[in-house]
Amino acid sequence: MAWHKKDSEGVEKLFEETVSAVLKRDRNHPSLLMFGMQNETLVKTEGPYTTDKMFRAIVNSLSYARNLSPDTVFLFQSGRFDGCRSYGSASNPGSYTWDGLMGNEDPTLPEACVDRHIPNYYTPEMGDLHLYPVLPHGEKTKNTLWGFNEMKRGIFFSEAGVGSQNNIFSSKLQHEQCGVPFVSPMAAQIPTHCRQFREYYNEYQLDRVFATPEEAFRASFALQSKQRRLYFDLIRRVDRISGYSMTMATDSEYTGEGVLGTFMEIKDGNTVVMKEGWSDLRFCITVDRTVHWQEDELELDIVLSNIGVLKEDVDYPILLAFRGPSGTIWSKEITFRAQRDVNGRMPYATPLVHEKVSLKGLIPGEYAVSGEFLTGAYPSAGVRKVYVLDRKALPTLTTIYGKDLNEETTALLASCGATVIPTLPEDPANAVILVGSKELYDKELSELYSLAEKGAHVVMLVPQALVRTTKMVEEEDSELIDFSLAKASDIRVPFEKKGSLTHFGNWLYHYEFVVHDAFATRGLPTRCLMDPEYYEDVWSNHLFRFTDVPTLPSVSGFLGGQDTTGDPSFKKGFQLGSFRYGKGWITLNTLPLTDRVGRPTADTILCNLAAYRPE
Repeated sequence: MAWHKKDSEGVEKLFEETVSAVLKRDRNHPSLLMFGMQNETLVKTEGPYTTDKMFRAIVNSLSYARNLSPDTVFLFQSGRFDGCRSYGSASNPGSYTWDGLMGNEDPTLPEACVDRHIPNYYTPEMGDLHLYPVLPHGEKTKNTLWGFNEMKRGIFFSEAGVGSQNNIFSSKLQHEQCGVPFVSPMAAQIPTHCRQFREYYNEYQLDRVFATPEEAFRASFALQSKQRRLYFDLIRRVDRISGYSMTMATDSEYTGEGVLGTFMEIKDGNTVVMKEGWSDLRFCITVDRTVHWQEDELELDIVLSNIGVLKEDVDYPILLAFRGPSGTIWSKEITFRAQRDVNGRMPYATPLVHEKVSLKGLIPGEYAVSGEFLTGAYPSAGVRKVYVLDRKALPTLTTIYGKDLNEETTALLASCGATVIPTLPEDPANAVILVGSKELYDKELSELYSLAEKGAHVVMLVPQALVRTTKMVEEEDSELIDFSLAKASDIRVPFEKKGSLTHFGNWLYHYEFVVHDAFATRGLPTRCLMDPEYYEDVWSNHLFRFTDVPTLPSVSGFLGGQDTTGDPSFKKGFQLGSFRYGKGWITLNTLPLTDRVGRPTADTILCNLAAYRPE
């Protein structure tokens, strides 16, 4: 009765019978502390289906539920998609009203159910929230969570988490080893996914990256553990977040969302992260970006999360530092004393420092922001890695032909020695043409492809240019085309087998992307999965799903297991790849390179593309 249900005749009576039966069965279990009435349901009073009777059933449920289980905390609706601030998100033991007020809930307001839910984010003002921001978890996610400190009261994250890929090989082999049949529709797809991943593994020469096909999924576990640790940092640093129910224990139906796999095996790296994440005393260290140029400033924040560990009358010496190949660049020793606020409450999280540190002249390499107690207490999570790169490592460029490049891209190329000519070459042999256009007509594309065929390297920097745009559609009086899901017939490339351009949310359920050792990725981590922290500035949620494999793939992607979209197929494709075409090359790209000029990963890939000339 709790999720994806709609009104029907007698729904209130059925809801009461169901809740009562579960409470009678489980109320004496020592693990039953909280009981949620509903999950993620908007209140609809009109349309093809309604849910207002279900909502009323929840409002009235305490009249019988409290008698059956006096000491249980009842939760109104997980995620509070109803948006009704006049009801508290909880009812405390012994209470017959929804008086467990959290967030900005206010019982003096008139009853009004408002759809304020922000997909993947949360329902503003409410105290019981779900938060599944899309990858990467950068400044936007950090600022969103920090904003919860403006709430009047504490809030409860009843759902939030980071997923991986489901290890389809482990799932398949353990099904067979244990003699468990592939019963469900999704389970029946797992052997097919394994076969299709092996095809992808061979087509994209992933034997150069992973020793076995399964190793790609083990690498996904390692990235999940890193992202879980970052998410713990972002949550635990916010004082107003007073509770967190993590998504989730297991990979339900092959989704990859758990810390445990399909057959309850612990995923690589998650044990340590869970220990640190739930530690009652931990540092929460965040930075503005993981990767910087030497001339940048690093902006760092360090917050201490303390849940009843530190004594009120004790001074604790803490040493904060930024260290690496150049030694100790910045350090600060502070004395911390746990103090109650004006309401007599001990904060869950206390900011220690917000600093900007110059990186000028540092030796390139891996650095770390750190925190440590010198005496008196033992915290966890005291290190955050940062990478400093040298702009001098960018390739030296010569003449580049640019079509519709923005000023920032042109300036970047010029800083590497390029003469940027804003016209197309008369002699295409060994010419490099960077195309920043967001809209091109068939005639313009044909001219570019002809130059590639005659020996030029044509780089399509913006994927929109390959799709028939709204303007073109209107001129041709045709059906509007959605760029986010462009079909094969919409992609204008000169290949016999084209494919599609797809978009995926990349949130809890997401693709993994492989960074190949190729000319476009020189100077960056390769032969690995794309780390959302290191590559956050060029992260893209678009993927070409072509039948043909690029001659030189730079970034490819895959998604095995269930993705919750209803499409049970295994998915593969590429984000950045180059095709041999005639005497030249055509490079197709979905990474937001021209929008991220000034960031090391974007600058490096852009300049590498500009430096590659047909052989």
